Formats: sequence, structure tokens, C-alpha cells
Amino acid sequence: MLQDYLIAYGYSVNQINKIITNYEIQNYQETKLLQKIKTINTYLENIFKEKNIVIKATSDYPQLYGYDLEYLKTKYQELQEIGYQEDELQKMLINLPILLCYSQEKIKNKIQTFTSIGYSKENILKMTIKMPQLYGYQEDKIIERINYLQKLGYSIEDIIKMTTQYPQLYSF
Repeated sequence: MLQDYLIAYGYSVNQINKIITNYEIQNYQETKLLQKIKTINTYLENIFKEKNIVIKATSDYPQLYGYDLEYLKTKYQELQEIGYQEDELQKMLINLPILLCYSQEKIKNKIQTFTSIGYSKENILKMTIKMPQLYGYQEDKIIERINYLQKLGYSIEDIIKMTTQYPQLYSF
């Protein structure tokens, strides 16, 4: 039943195996899991607008199915409250679907870290739209990267301008 639905939806056998062996959903009864997957896929279709993106997101991060729909909706709303528009969230979640599962505290702490460095909210939004993975970076690694760039002779203002334009600088 579950596999039939996933195949009909467009998942490959490898993607299905990755989903059904995910530890966060293994304890669900098949009919309950099937309903949960259908519900979450429908919700994600509204965000991503394309089934192939839903398939990629959920096969890369099958733990999304371990969350309740209301939880995912709340997380999406919290991201909107931070200041992201729907099209920006779509882009971010295509790059990092698991962002829907990050705690509000984790996101707020990261925003506070960047604010304490001197970033404006607008700069933080621009950076994280381009590279939502920044929300997963450890604060000490961010500070370490800034210190390194300062040792190279860049001012904090230059670093903010550079990393706002090219947030990938934090990944080196």
C-alpha cells in the first residue's frame, strides 16, 4: 500500500527504501504512515509547487515525515514572521528542506549571533536566502571565520558586505 503510493507519486525504489528505513518513521503503522506521507506531501506541494521537488526533499530528508503537519506549518509561519516571503522560503527550502525542522531558538540564536557582529536584519535575510545552511553553522565557526578575515586585513564592514553578497565565504 505505502510502496504503491510512493511509486505512483514518482519515487524511485532507492528513494522509497531510504524513506521506509528512516528511524524516525519506522514505528508507524503502515496505514497511519501512508496518511501522514500523503498529508505532508500535499502540504509540501503547496510550498514547492512541483512534485519532483517534493520527492527530492523528502527522499533527501525523510525525517520530515517524522513531524506532524501542524508542527511543519508552525515552523513555516515562524520563518515568515522573521521576514521571509513565500518565494524566498521556497528557494531556501529547496536548498535545505530540513530548515522546516529547525527550532525557533536555533534560528533566533543564529540571527542574534549575526546581529551582534554588526549585520542588519536585511543582511541576515539576504545571506540566509542565498545560503540557508548558515542556520546550521556553529556560532564559534562563524566567529572564527570573521576573525580569519580580519587577520587578512578586512574590516568588519568589509566582511559584512562580502559575506552578505557571498555567504559561501563562511563555508571555507
